[in-house]
Amino acid sequence: MRKAKQPYLNRLFFCQLLWRQLFLLCLSLYACRAVQASENLFDEALTAYKGGMYSRARNSLELYLRKKPLDQSANYLMGCILLKQNCHDLAKSRFEYCQKLNPKSAAGKLSTQALQIMQSPPGSNNLMNLPSLPHSAPVTDSLTREQRLREESARLNKEAEEKIAVKKRVLEDQIHDLNLQEEQALRNLMPVRRRFGGSYVNQEARNAVKKEFDERRDALRTAHEEEADQIRRQYQDRIEAYEDTLESIESRKVHRRN
Repeated sequence: MRKAKQPYLNRLFFCQLLWRQLFLLCLSLYACRAVQASENLFDEALTAYKGGMYSRARNSLELYLRKKPLDQSANYLMGCILLKQNCHDLAKSRFEYCQKLNPKSAAGKLSTQALQIMQSPPGSNNLMNLPSLPHSAPVTDSLTREQRLREESARLNKEAEEKIAVKKRVLEDQIHDLNLQEEQALRNLMPVRRRFGGSYVNQEARNAVKKEFDERRDALRTAHEEEADQIRRQYQDRIEAYEDTLESIESRKVHRRN
């Protein structure tokens, strides 16, 4: 009976392994198509912009920026499109955002130039001289991907520790309140004078009070440590997401150069 079941189990295991490999293959193909779709959206926006079809360029670029909001070149291009559509307030906001991403990059410098030109007197033709794309000059960020990741990681870690510090001050206030409550509870158990001299202390009751408040303090400290660990994990997830975004931007740049 066992010999009859063995081939069946082997076939079942092989089928499960095959289905798992097919699933991973489909997942990889889906991820590749998603990246390619993003590249196509940017290319469509760029082609439409050069052809003067600004509404179509804006629609394609909005879809692209939903997936890659930190793409500095795409944000600069969106500002140029908004200018062509006479949406000066939106264009200004877009250039300011692009500038904040990295003011030392080519797109950041062009955004600074665009903001300066937008402050020129009305009726001037300076906007016509604005470089339409950061791709007109090679986009070379002064900061490497590792430097940007290191700076953003430091910023997020600092923000996480500041939140934990606030939680720590709350914990200290709670422990201080418990200490006051414990002192009051022990004061109620002060030595009692005996009728015929001497005093009596209910040491068992005092020990029970101390044990209760020690447990409450330990519970607060444990909850604080768990909350601090949760905050650190959340910010670590944000750092990893930022790293994935930088890798996606870098891969797009490499793809365009090729």
